[in-house]
Amino acid sequence: MNPEDPKNNPPRRLPREAHRRLLRVAKKLTSENQASATYWRGQYCRARQVEVIVGLAALGEWCYGLYGTVRSAVEITTKDETFFIDDPNGAGWLFVTVAKGAFNVPHRVLPVLRIIEKPESIEVDTQPDLLRELDQ
Repeated sequence: MNPEDPKNNPPRRLPREAHRRLLRVAKKLTSENQASATYWRGQYCRARQVEVIVGLAALGEWCYGLYGTVRSAVEITTKDETFFIDDPNGAGWLFVTVAKGAFNVPHRVLPVLRIIEKPESIEVDTQPDLLRELDQ
């Protein structure tokens, strides 16, 4: 057995309590409204927070049985592919910003049926004079 072989030395995962501490600290450092650089495996990528409808998953996957439900996710686009990770309570966003998409930080890939597009906000002018002019 060769100790330098990556198959014999998988990346170490953070202990559960250390992961929770990382999330608590990271939430203080970032906010949803703040523009942040995003990373996947230490490389820059494009990412955005979205609402999705969960797609089909194989039997035994963590998201089996969630088909058709709405979940928060992070859409990640690298130069090779586009995929989604689960974003419960903002943990997926912290994964691509603060943790820089590291191998040893837990995350969950999410099969997506489709993205739920949010309509753009429409500004309504509530000045009565202008509304009367529009009606004429």
